[in-house]
Amino acid sequence: MKSDRIEILAPAGSLDAVKAAYSAGADAVYIGGSKFGARAFADNPDEEGLKYAIDYAHVRDRSLYLTVNTLFKERELWDELYDYLKPLYEQGLDAVIVQDLGVLKFVRENFPDMHIHASTQMTCTGYETAKIIEKLGANRVVTARELSLKEIRSIRDNTSLEIESFVHGAMCYSYSGQCLFSSLAGGRSGNRGRCAQPCRQSYKFYEHMDDKKPVSTAPDCSNLLSLKDMNALDILPQIVDAGVFSLKIEGRMKKPEYTAGVVSIYRKYVDLLLGGGAYRVDAEDQRKLFDLFNRDGFSRGYYETHNASSMLALKEPKFRARDEEWAGYIKKNYIDTEAKRHISGAVYVSRDNPVSLELYTDNTAGGATIEPASQALNRPTDEATLNKQLSKLGNTDFVLDDLSITLQDSSFITVGALNELRRAAVDNLRENILAAHLRTAPTKTAHEKSISKASSCKTVVQIHLAEQFEAALSEGVDEIYLDHTVKGDLAEYVGLARANGKRIFYHFPNVFRLRDRLHFEGRAQEIISAGFDGFLLGSLEAYGFVKDYSLAGELIADYNLYTFNDSAKAVLSELGFSRFCASPELNSRELSGLDNHDSEIIVYSRTAMMTTANCLNKTLSGCKHYDKPVFGMLSDKDNRRFPVEFDCISCSNIIYNCVPTYIADLSDKLSKLGFGARRIAFTYEDADAAKDIIRAVIDASSMRDITRGHFNRGVE
Repeated sequence: MKSDRIEILAPAGSLDAVKAAYSAGADAVYIGGSKFGARAFADNPDEEGLKYAIDYAHVRDRSLYLTVNTLFKERELWDELYDYLKPLYEQGLDAVIVQDLGVLKFVRENFPDMHIHASTQMTCTGYETAKIIEKLGANRVVTARELSLKEIRSIRDNTSLEIESFVHGAMCYSYSGQCLFSSLAGGRSGNRGRCAQPCRQSYKFYEHMDDKKPVSTAPDCSNLLSLKDMNALDILPQIVDAGVFSLKIEGRMKKPEYTAGVVSIYRKYVDLLLGGGAYRVDAEDQRKLFDLFNRDGFSRGYYETHNASSMLALKEPKFRARDEEWAGYIKKNYIDTEAKRHISGAVYVSRDNPVSLELYTDNTAGGATIEPASQALNRPTDEATLNKQLSKLGNTDFVLDDLSITLQDSSFITVGALNELRRAAVDNLRENILAAHLRTAPTKTAHEKSISKASSCKTVVQIHLAEQFEAALSEGVDEIYLDHTVKGDLAEYVGLARANGKRIFYHFPNVFRLRDRLHFEGRAQEIISAGFDGFLLGSLEAYGFVKDYSLAGELIADYNLYTFNDSAKAVLSELGFSRFCASPELNSRELSGLDNHDSEIIVYSRTAMMTTANCLNKTLSGCKHYDKPVFGMLSDKDNRRFPVEFDCISCSNIIYNCVPTYIADLSDKLSKLGFGARRIAFTYEDADAAKDIIRAVIDASSMRDITRGHFNRGVE
């Protein structure tokens, strides 16, 4: 069933969906268990259910992948993950899908024969990230949904990783792994599998922050962050040609009927591709996909375009009567009918030796014997009888395609004996297939925990606009992060910082893609000549660029390179990072269990809740091509107003929280955590506001109209 070149990968939120997916033709299924999956509210099976699913897959020569693609708190990593994975690893689980760098390290060390797939939550936006995770031990990368075919080809050309990309199903508005909207606005973290999907809600958009009236839209066109489902069936040949091995269908929260229907159609066209025939998609098959589920139609995703208003599901989909004939076909052929493995056999019937039945797959055999046949007194057993009785595999996992028969004349075997022979041979074949996947887990690696606290805490200011730089120079801060958005001569900024006794670091975009690489290649010499003390990096892709161009200096990992646990920090440390930033989703109790002496904590910011390839301006009024950061505004049904930055250099939008997070006045708690630095992160604040905020932080003064973020509450 498996293809050497193309894998159809199906979602499953239940064991019923697992069976339906394989029945419809999936090569592999990804599913979550009782913990650590990015769909915590699916009908995920328990340990016994997962072990059953693993065996079910392997008997049919299919694969099963387990999602452990959330960020892990320290205690979860060391107290829970080994015991959770050990029985599944020993059962033969094919792969785990991970987001957390600490989890990647842990799995590679504790379960060495397990394949590791780097989740789309890891925000792999190019070949630099892919090269790094390959060196860290991953076998496959799941690309960011936003990548173009050209960017995927670059991963193929620079690594030996398997490439998995989405081809069908729901699409997040934000880059996966870079969304804190649900977490901060609703308390349910997408990084912990509990996304409340705020992107599917209605919003109003203001082109400028001080506008009184929103940009006009039709009355039923308010789902400004809701993308249409992807349907890439028409361009499968181009996707495969770009290097994609695994075609991923989204939908672990959907019913088995959806999974089976979508898989069956993709199976048809993958087989057409593999067969080398002319590739053309039948309009009727597109209609069937549309009928299964759509959001105001479909789009082909980002493969051929960076963004487009046509990708948005601005309207609520109208009620559509179900195609009962199509639904009935799915139920009959994929829900009520289970996939079987096709096998061959050979039976040897003799009166001088035991009667034997051997059953074969491509690479495994199993068999059984019974007593020798007896001399027929009147009606000997014939080939038709042997074929009939030995082919009765109805309730088993197999279908017997052909049976080789060696039959001694005048031999007789009872029907009961043949049935016993068949059952024993089938059981033995099944045991042998499953035994080939069994393995023994090594002893859990030792974990020595040490926590050290910094003796002093630097104050760092992140500058987004030129006027904020002046405020940072005039106040008592130790270091400055200069965002790539700041206009002006870089060498001049560095000179002024040094003249005022402050270290200064350059901040690349936290989502870094081919477009950004080309832009900064043109500025590399300027950045080198400026002489920065180092670089603040929010992605492995930007890290790869810095290394490629030998940009010298200290490397600081922004919070987007999540260090939920000290193991993730250890991975980044091995790559050369010397300072790290605490995740805004950890609370003070969880932070107290981490080694914070070489980390910083953000004490003031309007936290970025989404970074998006799509653009609200382009969707509603067309590209503006701003040459500096410009801010608009989104408002929701509760009239919460979220600033939106238009970064036209990276061609992205950043949506910020409606109120700033501020914790600098919680000085007693902060001092106990022992951070080496505290950061003030500005967005659109003017010079006067910036000065006031810096003074408030230094004095640990209270501020009004703020949130504590997750510092007190945390996430589940």
